[in-house]
Amino acid sequence: MQKNVINLISKVIVVLVFLILSCVVIWAAGNGKLPFYDDIYDIPSHYDISGSELSFPDESSEPEVSIPDTKPDFSTYFANIASSAPSSDYILSDRVYDKNTTSFVFSKEALSSQGIQSMIPRMGYIFLTKDDGTISLLNSSGNVIFEQIPEGYVFAGVRDSQNRPLFLFEKKYYYLSGTEFVLSEYEEGRHGRGISFDYPSYYGVSDGTVERYKYAGNWGLRYTEKKGVVIYPGYKSVYYYSEDVAIAVTHNGKIALYNRMPWKYNEKYFAPLSTGIESLGYFYFDHGLTRVRKIEAEKSIEMLIHPDLAVFQIPMDFEMTCYYNGVLTLKKGDRYGYMKHTGEWLANPTMSAASPFIEGVASFRNEYGKYGMLDLSGRILLPAVFDYISDCSGGVIIAYEKDHGYYIINKLMLPEFEIDESEGLN
Repeated sequence: MQKNVINLISKVIVVLVFLILSCVVIWAAGNGKLPFYDDIYDIPSHYDISGSELSFPDESSEPEVSIPDTKPDFSTYFANIASSAPSSDYILSDRVYDKNTTSFVFSKEALSSQGIQSMIPRMGYIFLTKDDGTISLLNSSGNVIFEQIPEGYVFAGVRDSQNRPLFLFEKKYYYLSGTEFVLSEYEEGRHGRGISFDYPSYYGVSDGTVERYKYAGNWGLRYTEKKGVVIYPGYKSVYYYSEDVAIAVTHNGKIALYNRMPWKYNEKYFAPLSTGIESLGYFYFDHGLTRVRKIEAEKSIEMLIHPDLAVFQIPMDFEMTCYYNGVLTLKKGDRYGYMKHTGEWLANPTMSAASPFIEGVASFRNEYGKYGMLDLSGRILLPAVFDYISDCSGGVIIAYEKDHGYYIINKLMLPEFEIDESEGLN
């Protein structure tokens, strides 16, 4: 009897030891701690894709659109604008522009530039700076919220978990409800999106299955409901899954890629040197590409990679200034152009300035110094007759013409298309 008990206890101990060792191995593999891990799971960081279906033309290839090299007349353009606005069913939207569901509407007559230093759209608000330095806050239609923004409040350029644009006051974050500032729960590590620009509401958000969490000063991902660990909290920052890949940043600035398993399958590339709009394209996959840096001979080299780590071939002698909405903004010398994620030119590099595509539209400047705007198909939405056109922010665009003044343009969409999951989260 005693011998049977001893045998039973021995078997239980063996089973427990096996289970403990199995858990340790699974955790170590998921976090790249096994000594043989890199040899098994590491995928080459670069291989030849010249035989693939993608095309990588040189700058002489024909784009989908050529920016007109003639100088349009502003008065003629405005004389031909239809005066009728879309039906009241349309709502202001920061979704990607689609010619079938979206309309551009001039919400007001031109505002005289007299006494106005600048007008800037920020996440659906408009900040009007007067010549005397005072700043007024307007809504998306140009109606006044504050003749002068209360002292000490500064627009933060971030959104909280409810996607409300936030203001900073004495190092705390507030959202605006009517004309009242309300304290927000915003925390940079938990709610930040990584890149500082006027991002749309859906940029960098969770799909609802995972959430960020902090442990011992480090960040990771865990399941929203059961709280099980997805990415171990050992990172300086971590970002939500986009196109089934999550990106985390180590304390030494390296980027770690995680699939849905979740396996960490690469930690060779580096995060951006800065986190302004000039680094747009990092931390999230967008149309099968994300932006990374590699270090060669102490030189920082910007790249775009696919989830399988294949490198997108940027045309020789071109510099990538931004990547978003599936479009590269490229520069060669003092000329700019747009290239699609498929490797085809959207607009040849003939422009003297080009902003990144945001919300599906981008402003450009032609050789005459005039600004226009085009969409992702290369269609001209606003001809190059303006002296300035802002980026689209929260569905609002500001256009300026020196002889006529400022124009507020709203990007409106039918409500049934406002939530379009096919766009992805970025």
